[in-house]
Amino acid sequence: MTLSRRISIMLVAFLVSATMLAQQQSTSAAKNALEIYSDILRQLDINYVDTIDYLKLNEAAINYLLFQLDPYTVYYSKKNDDAYKLLSTGKYSGVGSRLLKVGDYTYFAELFENMPAHKAGIQAGDKIIAIDGKNVEKKPIDEINKKLRGVAGEQITVRVERPGVKKHLDFLVTRQEIKLPAVALSTFIPTTKGDVGYIAFTDFSLNSSDEFRRALDALSQQKELNSLIIDLRGNGGGIVDEAVNILSNFLPKDTKVTQTKGKDPKHNFTYITHTEPQYPDLPLFVLVDNESASASEILAGTLQDLDRATIIGQHTYGKGLVQSTRPIANGGHIKLTTSKYYLPSGRCIQAFDYSERRERGNIRRVPDSLTHEFRTAKGRIVRDGGGIKPDIAAADSISRYTICYPLFRNNWFFKYAVHYRKTHLTLPSPEQFEVNDSIFNDFEQFLRDNNFTYESETHKTYQKMLKIAQLDKLSDSTIELLRSLEDKLNDDLHTSLVNSRNDINQLLGAELMTSYYFNKGNRQYILRYDNVLKRAIEYIESK
Repeated sequence: MTLSRRISIMLVAFLVSATMLAQQQSTSAAKNALEIYSDILRQLDINYVDTIDYLKLNEAAINYLLFQLDPYTVYYSKKNDDAYKLLSTGKYSGVGSRLLKVGDYTYFAELFENMPAHKAGIQAGDKIIAIDGKNVEKKPIDEINKKLRGVAGEQITVRVERPGVKKHLDFLVTRQEIKLPAVALSTFIPTTKGDVGYIAFTDFSLNSSDEFRRALDALSQQKELNSLIIDLRGNGGGIVDEAVNILSNFLPKDTKVTQTKGKDPKHNFTYITHTEPQYPDLPLFVLVDNESASASEILAGTLQDLDRATIIGQHTYGKGLVQSTRPIANGGHIKLTTSKYYLPSGRCIQAFDYSERRERGNIRRVPDSLTHEFRTAKGRIVRDGGGIKPDIAAADSISRYTICYPLFRNNWFFKYAVHYRKTHLTLPSPEQFEVNDSIFNDFEQFLRDNNFTYESETHKTYQKMLKIAQLDKLSDSTIELLRSLEDKLNDDLHTSLVNSRNDINQLLGAELMTSYYFNKGNRQYILRYDNVLKRAIEYIESK
């Protein structure tokens, strides 16, 4: 039997098994599916004009089939072991960096502090030229990222081009296991009621709750904790046990946190806190946004249902589906949805009905009319079917309709940070740094020197209106009147920048902080511009 034939049979077996399990088809239907798939692959093997890569075809077929179920049921082949390891543990082996594609080239956009790339001397803004002597200048970013990752302890040579340096620079980098920090920042926020503890928590990977507890204890040892802000914005979740461990710091032992319910009873499970709380009376405030999902929603939703915290921010994402991972043939893994989460009040926060997509091709968010009322421990009304609705609504101020949106989208803040670093070896600390007039004016000149063009949403709308007026054959006088508005609506770079000065100070300063002080410096800097945090502080001060 040829390799292609064996792979074909494996593919057929997988597809039929998935069909039988996921759709619960009858034995005769499954047999028909087997015959159809088998015949299709036989015809391809015999008659298709080109050579078929059956391994690639197999993976594509698996991924497409799983995507029809929901976006969280995913196949990880053996070659994607790094992605699976990062998913399950928050760790991978590499150099510790975030890459960015700008035009045809890939740059080190961010270095993780005290990780291999940083320790080797690489800087944010360095353009990647070659890896181990092989040119990668215009290669896809995924390919470059893959070359930087590998076995811990192995050494690679990375050649970069650094602005302001004539010759290419070579760095010998030793890969190591990279553990992404779960606590991005822990500090105190001054208020009129005293300093408030603040912990920015980024993911629920393995042992992340231990990191959270260490940060919490460190804050309490520095000074008396009057209250604590837990920032879950942008946190897409992870391992539910880590959320339970964090909740154990604040809730009585044996408190019911969440339940999972699935088709198979073995996936039905009740999670409870398992230790006596060390901070049972500490006032809690949780910040969320529309990217807070899964375990983040369990943490925030449980505290809301038990009236143990005030939730502030935006409506959360609404991921109430539970995934489990299983090893499969040839060294791969499958992450599949096995149940749904239910919070202490009994509500499920799942916001999207993926069965609707399978039938009609679209994804339906559960409408408000189909949601149900539930009660918190103190009798407040909460609803299911759409994530966690904050107790206090608040949102960031930056609008996609100002000049900041194209500046950010097209990496102009990053480009300027690279330019700035050519002539500035140091930068004031995050607490002291300001985007002063000198930097602001230099940024404007940098944009002009690099031919940055900007068209406001108002001007875009004007151009569309003028075109429609011409298509509608409006009178010449009307068309002329519209044209007379153009000078008033023309985009002026300086005016647009000045009108968005506060947002530019935030975004440009944050990029410079990342370049000099890593992610921690970035977060420290932007706290002063954080409208959601300001709203939380206002609420705390009003109590």
